[in-house]
This record gives sequence, structure tokens and C-alpha cells, in this order.
Amino acid sequence: RDRPVREGYVEITSHIIEQIEHHIKRTGLTIHTFINIYGLNYVGIQNVEHWKSGYSKSAPQEHLETILNIWNTVPNNYYISITPEMSDFAKSEIKRTGYGAYKILRGNKVAKDNGIDANKINLIVNGASKKIKATIIHQILALWKDKPNKS
Repeated sequence: RDRPVREGYVEITSHIIEQIEHHIKRTGLTIHTFINIYGLNYVGIQNVEHWKSGYSKSAPQEHLETILNIWNTVPNNYYISITPEMSDFAKSEIKRTGYGAYKILRGNKVAKDNGIDANKINLIVNGASKKIKATIIHQILALWKDKPNKS
């Protein structure tokens, strides 16, 4: 490296790249999906992809720390039990927004690409299924977060 890292930036090391790859594998979430679910669009999907590929040699320290800290909190992509609280939350969000399982998915290509369908949403709402993949349930419960209250 010829020039020093800019103020407020940190060097992207092989260790950082390994951490990102580990989180992708561990959680089953692509960079794109992870950033969309957790509302981290301000960091930029392409920026994170450039860190991972080694194309970018440095990154804003705050962005890098935020991404890694939040990714640390994402559960492994294993099956977890659907709790009554999850079911109640989904029901309350449907009631709050007026968006049921079909309406919330309308035009949501990302959710469909991630394997979310009305059936899976209804399993959670009705508490009908005992277990579901952790990453799927987190995505489903986040579907309503940007929806306004129905008037």
C-alpha cells in the first residue's frame, strides 16, 4: 500500500474478509439480503461486496463496525420454534397495517427470492408450525416495519 488510510477509515484485512464470509455462511444471508433486512442501505450493498472481494482496500470504520456488530447478532441459519410472541407480533402488525400475508408480499421480489411465501407467513400468524428457519422468521417479522398504520 502506497498511501496511508484516510482519517476515519480502516484497512480491510484478510481477517475482516474472513469474518464477512463466515457470517454469510453461518447465517445463510447474502450481503444484499442482510443489508435490506437490517436497514443498512446507507452503508451500501456494493461497498460491502467490494470489501469482501478485496476490491476496496479500506472502509469507513463506523460502517465496518456496524455491519460486523449487527451480523454478530444474527442467529445461525437453524430451525427455531415459533413462539406465541412471534405469532402475536405478526397478528398485531397485520392489524396495525391492514397488510395480510398476500398483500405484504405483493411486489416484494426480495422476500420471494428468499423463499418467503404467504404459506410461511400464515404458519407464523397461526402458530401452526413448530419450527422454521431462523433467518426466514426474522425476515418475515421485518416485512411490516416500513409500513404505515392503516388510516
